[in-house]
Amino acid sequence: MTKFNPGEFVNPSMLEGLTPPKREWFVEGMIPHKAVTLLSGDGGLGKSLLMQQLLTSAATGKPWLGMEVMQCNVFGLFCEDPNEELWRRQQDICNSYSVKMKDCDSFYWLSGVGIDPVLMNFQNGDQGSLTDLVDDMLHRLYAHGPMLFVFDTASDVFAGDENKRIHVRNFINKCLNKFVQANDATVILTSHPSRAGMYDGSGISGSTAWNNSVRSRLYLTRPDDEKNSNVRVLQMKKSNYGSVEQEVRVIWENGVFKGLENTIGQNPEDREAKAESAYLHALQKLHERGQRALVHRNQANYGPKLMKNMQETKGVSVSRLEQAQDSLMNKEIIANVEDKEGPPSRRKHHIQIIQPELADDIMNFRLF
Repeated sequence: MTKFNPGEFVNPSMLEGLTPPKREWFVEGMIPHKAVTLLSGDGGLGKSLLMQQLLTSAATGKPWLGMEVMQCNVFGLFCEDPNEELWRRQQDICNSYSVKMKDCDSFYWLSGVGIDPVLMNFQNGDQGSLTDLVDDMLHRLYAHGPMLFVFDTASDVFAGDENKRIHVRNFINKCLNKFVQANDATVILTSHPSRAGMYDGSGISGSTAWNNSVRSRLYLTRPDDEKNSNVRVLQMKKSNYGSVEQEVRVIWENGVFKGLENTIGQNPEDREAKAESAYLHALQKLHERGQRALVHRNQANYGPKLMKNMQETKGVSVSRLEQAQDSLMNKEIIANVEDKEGPPSRRKHHIQIIQPELADDIMNFRLF
């Protein structure tokens, strides 16, 4: 394998006959390895918990939200929580993962409570200066060799102006990438979005360099179509190496997040087919129960809302069920048919499958 040195000039002819290395992922299709990823989300939604679960998954080899992760030594700097809270949270995670505390010996954390957790300050100009904490962490963790670093949060470890492009770029390139290069590691930085970032759904705050300087960006939010306050959506907002039209829907239960629906790695056609399959299975179940699904949103028995909590549609959001209903209507697989009972002036309508063979083909599609 060809090893490139920093600052080396490369001519393509030097690579003639060689095979480029396969791209590495820490979490396939979501978090690239040996790069910096930014995770943003409003306070209180669970970013810290989500990251502590990821660190535990990597340390123990357990799936994270149903996804396989790279197993390795890990480190997390949690600036907002004391050790006692991290301990309580870790106990819930271990219980959920069916592991013991001693199984997490590949995981070290440092609480930022009571210390100065700043990694880079800008007291002497726009170039920024690394603090003693950076070298101290790298020295103390040298033997441990973490291949995943989590820094929670940007407002605690970055002492620059978030609106200054040069501050942001120097922090990511000269500070966070120092951890990447030290161990060929993955680095995840958490942050809080601005009011504007929450309003427009971008999930960012400050300079556009926060988005442009990282290879991957995730946004944790609460879905608009979900009444259960324990449900979150982890959205792909940027991916230099894949599609951003993907998300993971999770629910908080017994102190941890658990995966509900995952579209990472799926193409749009597969996601549409899965939603249509779930919709038709639910419609069939409603028919067996003697319940009639109605087509209009303001009706009590509106189809997608009737189906929302059914086993057949587990993990599929109301908005995706609505899209599936519209698509199946347009394909004329289902229709809003008139009841045959009663006088014509008082007959009602309900949704019904009108092309059973085509419906069966779609219902046989079960992605997972």
